[in-house]
Amino acid sequence: MSGTAISRSQSYAHGRTQYVKMGQHQSSEAMLEAGVPQGSVHGPLLFAVYCSPVAGVIASYGVLYHQYADATQLHLAMRAGRQHCWWLLSVLDACTTDVKQWYMQNGL
Repeated sequence: MSGTAISRSQSYAHGRTQYVKMGQHQSSEAMLEAGVPQGSVHGPLLFAVYCSPVAGVIASYGVLYHQYADATQLHLAMRAGRQHCWWLLSVLDACTTDVKQWYMQNGL
């Protein structure tokens, strides 16, 4: 990235404030430490890039997944009445625990 591209990226994500307004009342402004403007064109792409490492956590369990803008779906095929279903459920449980931990460690 050139200096101009880096500068524009930094100005997009830094130095922003937010406030809450209800009727005639408004809070004082607070500086944002993270995030991108809601409804922005780049927001979904930046979120996907930021969350992409969680795919490695999921893949390490052999679980299939789909990632959308702000959601992750886990898929694990099972057949009713099979003896190993309890084991697959324990894999899914461990996977979701690790995914939750990754999201929490990364501020999500």
